[in-house]
Amino acid sequence: MPAASTLSDSPLNVLWLCTDQQRYDTIHSLGNDLIRTPHLDSLVRTGVSFTQAFCQSPVCTPSRASFLTGRYPRTTRCRQNGQTIPEDEVLISRMSADAGYLSRYDPAQMPLPGTRVGEPETKTTFQQLDAIWAHNSPGEFHTAAMTDDDRRQVTAAYYAMCELIDDQVGRILQVLDETGQRENTVVIFMSDQGELYDLVADPDEFVNLWNSPAHQNMKLRLMKSCFDASVLSLDPCPQRRGPF
Repeated sequence: MPAASTLSDSPLNVLWLCTDQQRYDTIHSLGNDLIRTPHLDSLVRTGVSFTQAFCQSPVCTPSRASFLTGRYPRTTRCRQNGQTIPEDEVLISRMSADAGYLSRYDPAQMPLPGTRVGEPETKTTFQQLDAIWAHNSPGEFHTAAMTDDDRRQVTAAYYAMCELIDDQVGRILQVLDETGQRENTVVIFMSDQGELYDLVADPDEFVNLWNSPAHQNMKLRLMKSCFDASVLSLDPCPQRRGPF
């Protein structure tokens, strides 16, 4: 049949969903009458349910390393949480990318972050430490040793995560539309923080206007606006509990 021929010539889409630490008996159709899982039940009815499948480890990191590589934890060298999959292991995500999947953002096309000689010295202590080891955690991600390719990889991953956020926002808005609640709903989208930079004149964010003497009036005006009409419950005398 022509339609079947056309379909068979198209690349197969793969939607891989993996939950964290979910027991097999938390799905209604697999024997738990107390739980409601209609969507997973439909997958069981219309697909193939592997009721005798076993993970290679009851711990997160070694189990994930195993199914991502198709190898045993003793081979991947990930036998406990906190360990990292060695770089010489070939993950299915790498194989998928080589086959044409997962290639939405090509790291080679990503721009490098702007840098200036001596820039770290102008930052706070925490930022200076973060520029050596990510989150100031020696032995983990060595920020200072990053190559240009590493930086492009990070940018590509960051863009992909931002797109994922946009996709999920779209799903939520679609539900509001489908249930007739869009016109009676206030939608607030925000981030937890940003930086006070002039992104037109200083797109690489080198000059922090918050500490610029030439912009003190703007700083005071913003602070006055915030504290004259604050929408948050602020503690005027917070107790110092952190070691900083």
